[in-house]
Amino acid sequence: MRSPRGARRQVRPKRQAALFSEAGLSEEPRFENAVALTGSRDVERGTARALFSQHLFPFLREGRTWLVGGAKGVDHWAIEWLFEHGEECWVVVPFTAIEQPKAPRMLFNKTARLIELNLPRSKSSYIFRNRYMVERSKTVVGFWSGKPGGTISTLQYALRSGREVHAIPVPVRDKDDE
Repeated sequence: MRSPRGARRQVRPKRQAALFSEAGLSEEPRFENAVALTGSRDVERGTARALFSQHLFPFLREGRTWLVGGAKGVDHWAIEWLFEHGEECWVVVPFTAIEQPKAPRMLFNKTARLIELNLPRSKSSYIFRNRYMVERSKTVVGFWSGKPGGTISTLQYALRSGREVHAIPVPVRDKDDE
């Protein structure tokens, strides 16, 4: 998060209720124009960037806030791509930044805000992180490789929550094709 002077400050809550009080904010932000991005981890960089250019380009330069998880795959490539296009990107991680994969973590200092949920280490922490992003967004875009997991669960939750949802199928190279 940027302070008024532009200095970077990380948000490290101990529990959900304390999330924004510790950050010095009076209430949790709700974004009328936010987009949550989710996607599979097994997507190659070139494939992801081509899909972003095709499907996200129409959303650019509209003053949107982009909420992205800090994982490898689509999250990593999205942070990179959004930064290159001058978009405001917030990264939401379930634990702390240092616990995220190194490659995407190296981009966190370029984001407008880093939200560390500091949740207990469990699989449900990722579900909570994804729901956190959906609940603060108007639109959810998912790049799904067809495998069961967090991306499809997040898209289903977004639909149940009445969000505008864009589910983009991602071609994944089969290991037998190599």
